[in-house]
Amino acid sequence: MRAKLQIRAVALILLIMLSTASGKLVFVDADSHTPGADISNVFPGVRLAALYEAGVPELDGKVYSRQAYDPAFASTGTNVFGSSAAGADAYGKPRNETWVYPFAMLGVQLYDPADSVAIDVIGDGVSDFAAVEVYNAGGAMLEWAVTPEFSAGDVLRIQFTRDSFDITFVIAYGVSSGGSYYAVYFDNFEANVIPEPTTLLLLGLGGLVLRKRRP
Repeated sequence: MRAKLQIRAVALILLIMLSTASGKLVFVDADSHTPGADISNVFPGVRLAALYEAGVPELDGKVYSRQAYDPAFASTGTNVFGSSAAGADAYGKPRNETWVYPFAMLGVQLYDPADSVAIDVIGDGVSDFAAVEVYNAGGAMLEWAVTPEFSAGDVLRIQFTRDSFDITFVIAYGVSSGGSYYAVYFDNFEANVIPEPTTLLLLGLGGLVLRKRRP
């Protein structure tokens, strides 16, 4: 009878832990790798991808650490998220450092769902706009946001906070409108993901073992 009560107590503790878990923070920053390094699959629990809707033959789908053309274009350190895009823009800045719809969009896949995500957006011109979208595991868009107008070197942090852990994918890009293309830089991604159930289970089982050892 006592053993059954102990097991029920542990089960109750596990339920409480699962319902009150605050999650764990995941940080993704290009500065942790040398410029030119493929960082698509180097961060635990995260996969980065370079997405496009218009034909971009040189885009290989991978995300790289790129040293910013100007240090002001990196919100942390000197590196930003980049792609394999070739050439330079009209201002002489490498295209592989910036993101603009529909030619190059930054995708972030989370293997564990999050209730909060955030990313830094940095302007590269006189007048820029950017958008960020968040999706659930079924591919449905949950929320999206467009920045106000901002200028070269300005840093805007876009953050989404949800009531539940349902964010599994993020897409970020510079906005295109009326024939104008607003390329932007992205840096310093963060997510608050749900703790792994295995970890919580081990914590609960540890409590059960400790209780059994009592005289």
